[in-house]
Amino acid sequence: DSFCEEVLGVREKDGKRQVVQTDGLSVPQLIGFRLKADFVVHIVFATTVVLMLLAILVFWIFERIGRKPTALAKMPFGKALLEVLVTSLWLLPAMSALEFAIELIGHAFGWELPPQQFTQMFSMPGLSSSAKRALVLMALVEAPLLEELLFRRFLFRCLLGHMRMAVAAVVSGAIFSFVHGDVAAFVPLWIFGIVQARVYYRTGRLSCAILLHFLLNLLAVTILWLG
Repeated sequence: DSFCEEVLGVREKDGKRQVVQTDGLSVPQLIGFRLKADFVVHIVFATTVVLMLLAILVFWIFERIGRKPTALAKMPFGKALLEVLVTSLWLLPAMSALEFAIELIGHAFGWELPPQQFTQMFSMPGLSSSAKRALVLMALVEAPLLEELLFRRFLFRCLLGHMRMAVAAVVSGAIFSFVHGDVAAFVPLWIFGIVQARVYYRTGRLSCAILLHFLLNLLAVTILWLG
């Protein structure tokens, strides 16, 4: 059936239906790798959604029973969109260059820097196309929406009530980066978190932070898919 064809990589070859994408593995090994990889991806996807929704719920309850978060003045939509586009023009190349520089430094000192978790999952042996689509959905929809709600809408604005904007951006950015758990990408993600907080603070629109997050993840997914 279609599920088996997807798992085994069955394709038409020389007029016959054959397993042509074995990656040097036997059929039982290939089935095992693909089912395990798919299971891991879907468990990570579901767990991430549940944990972030719980965290958002906790912040929402805190807002209802505690002090109201600092209100942000909304920038006109057209101007806010321009802010996002201008920021993306320098941020996306800068992030790529910084990650490349960190990789070069790691090689120079003989450090074995692990790839980001998303890259590891996307590159797992035998990962089916359905699991890859789930990862893409996680990167382009789940992460921009839930992470911006959690780290910018709730955490950053909560910190704004207790410290200056720059400090709140640095602290929330550090927590944002730490939660991702990627040692090699800690500094780039920290900088990204700071920029996201700044964009949200300047525009007063969470949608702008979500859009910028989407654009960065779209670039990363495109590079992985084509690579």
